[in-house]
Amino acid sequence: MAAPTYRLDALLQLEKQIEYIERDSPTNAKRVAKKISDAVAMIGRNPHIGPERDDLGPGLRSWWVKPVTLLYRLEEDDSVVIVLVAGRGQLLEALADEYDV
Repeated sequence: MAAPTYRLDALLQLEKQIEYIERDSPTNAKRVAKKISDAVAMIGRNPHIGPERDDLGPGLRSWWVKPVTLLYRLEEDDSVVIVLVAGRGQLLEALADEYDV
């Protein structure tokens, strides 16, 4: 199975989250980025691991990696796409609507 890919919106959201953390602690930002990268790789190996989030859109699943929630979809070709990266305090429902996931 190929490594998960990111929708452009999700990649930009991830970069924003890391930049926000980096303002206070570059070391912590690197640690969080690594933790998220490891979680995304794990999702790629185990795409059914996260709870289903059909309330946000068909076929969506989520996985929490402090301090973000990853929203992803398993595609028909068995590839995994990260569709949303929500930071602490952000409402998944509102973001899912805003980014049309």
